[in-house]
Amino acid sequence: MPKPEESPLERAIRTCGEKLTVSSIKLLDPKGGKSTLYFDNPRREPFIKITVDGCVVKKSAPGSRCDYLVLDPVGKEHYVELKGQKVLEAEDQLESSIRRLSANPTGGAKRCFIITSRVPQLTSDIQRMKRRFKRDYSAILTVANSPYRYSPDRAG
Repeated sequence: MPKPEESPLERAIRTCGEKLTVSSIKLLDPKGGKSTLYFDNPRREPFIKITVDGCVVKKSAPGSRCDYLVLDPVGKEHYVELKGQKVLEAEDQLESSIRRLSANPTGGAKRCFIITSRVPQLTSDIQRMKRRFKRDYSAILTVANSPYRYSPDRAG
């Protein structure tokens, strides 16, 4: 009997995933910018950090993609885009990555992060994005200034 084909998420974990059991997982802007996101992990549980831009999706490949996908110990997906100021550009990068990689693009609880060096005054656009991510992807979207610290234990 042939082996079942692996999903895009399984392939991403196998080829570009890194298991981390440190107390603070630091994600840096791979493009050399100043944006940083920290995942607090005081119990040192196994998280998987997947480099999306440049590994899962090669730099030369067309289309948008986020910087990272982080899977927490229970498998919840966290999509991360680290930016300078281009919040609206990040929206497409996150959506494209969810559609490409998620085990359940329209369901299953997810978190998305746009971490910027400076959040521009786009309050109504950001509110619209948050509502749409919740409706279309079952995702909670956080847009915040860098450095940002996220504690999955305390999040809903």
